[in-house]
Amino acid sequence: MGQSGLNIVYTSRHFQPCAETFDERFQFVGPSMAARSDAADFPWERIRGRVVYVSLGTLFNTEAAFYRDCFEAFGGQDFQVILSVGANVAIESLGAAPDNFIVQSHVPQLEVLERAAAFVTHGGMNSVCESLYHGVPLIVVPQMSEQAIIGRRVEELGAGVYLAKEAVTPVRLREAVQRVLGEDGFRRQSAVISESFRSAGGVTRAADSILRYVS
Repeated sequence: MGQSGLNIVYTSRHFQPCAETFDERFQFVGPSMAARSDAADFPWERIRGRVVYVSLGTLFNTEAAFYRDCFEAFGGQDFQVILSVGANVAIESLGAAPDNFIVQSHVPQLEVLERAAAFVTHGGMNSVCESLYHGVPLIVVPQMSEQAIIGRRVEELGAGVYLAKEAVTPVRLREAVQRVLGEDGFRRQSAVISESFRSAGGVTRAADSILRYVS
């Protein structure tokens, strides 16, 4: 199999595991962020205090038991929880949400992350990059092996906590979130990764690299 002379990588060298093994053929340009017009219908007026955002993404979001664990873990805590459950879980089937929860089928993720203090996520690359781009530390609960690798990298860099799916309980969820909210190091390390993303060059560097290569 041949090797490409140019490979555009949508993360930073700082976040990439074993980055020293990638030569000049690999251009780390950071994640591509684009505004999305999906925030108009969200009840922003209900947000009070610190925000913990919870989402399992778009493919592994039918875990009703996990959402009920979140109710038990975070109900009555001194932060606002925004829980996105996707289109395939009927919100009413979860039972009564605690008073400090906003539960919706769809959430404007980028706008929520601009306000969030922590993000409980499945660890998909898009979600992790969007969170870290905004300097938001993570609690990663992977739903597949690829996400476990990403979650362990987040923990290795000090930007969050990895929590194996089979180890999830309401107590462990609550402890992980309280740790991330309570220890300043998580937000500091998330900010370091955010800066590595923002300074990587983005789509402009990607385009320039391609033009240089083809010319």
